[in-house]
Amino acid sequence: MLILYRDKKILRKIQVALTKEEIQHIKALRLKQNEEILISDGEGTAYKAILELPNVIVNFRDCLIENKNNNVAIFSAIPSGNRFEKMLDMAVQLGISNFYPVIFDFSERKDFSKDRVNKIIQQAASQAKRFSLPKIHDPILFKQIWNYKNQYDFFFADPNTTNRFILSDLIELIKEKPLEDIAVIVGPEGGFSKKEKEILTNEFKPIYLSENILRIETAVLNILSIFSFIKINL
Repeated sequence: MLILYRDKKILRKIQVALTKEEIQHIKALRLKQNEEILISDGEGTAYKAILELPNVIVNFRDCLIENKNNNVAIFSAIPSGNRFEKMLDMAVQLGISNFYPVIFDFSERKDFSKDRVNKIIQQAASQAKRFSLPKIHDPILFKQIWNYKNQYDFFFADPNTTNRFILSDLIELIKEKPLEDIAVIVGPEGGFSKKEKEILTNEFKPIYLSENILRIETAVLNILSIFSFIKINL
């Protein structure tokens, strides 16, 4: 069933207007007048609605609450080109809760189009039947990660670590706390600088993902898959 997203303030109205892009998408799906869809506040609640193009009529009596199973937060360098958009699409499907773009010493890309990203997130969330939308934050500097130290239990992806945080350790951790309280830091393709690596090693726990050197998006999706797999199999 198609899911559309609206801010809570707009969603208070019984009749909600559709955008031209949404109408085109509905027609492409061959949905017809009076068919049922869902409209969500993006925070875990959705309502059944009836298509009355160019609007939908919201039925507040039919309220659905998502059984939240959000994945970890990611603090990551931004992949170049359309690789960033593809990564976000798949990360949303894997249940990412928050994405914090980080500017490292060796980062090549430092910004992105927030409007474009929001569209991708909504499309991916609708496809994955998520009522909650992940939060994509504005880019932060590496040193600003410490502003979130009390909010998350941090790990960092390290292809060279010898002190590995193994799968059994992750399983025990997830038994103790929600995935939303865990965050993993992923560096740029040039790797962490010597200073960054020293700080991370002293402060956080390393995760070893692969014997191969991974691209940013591959590392991010690998991390989300690992935690998601553990969560659903506990």
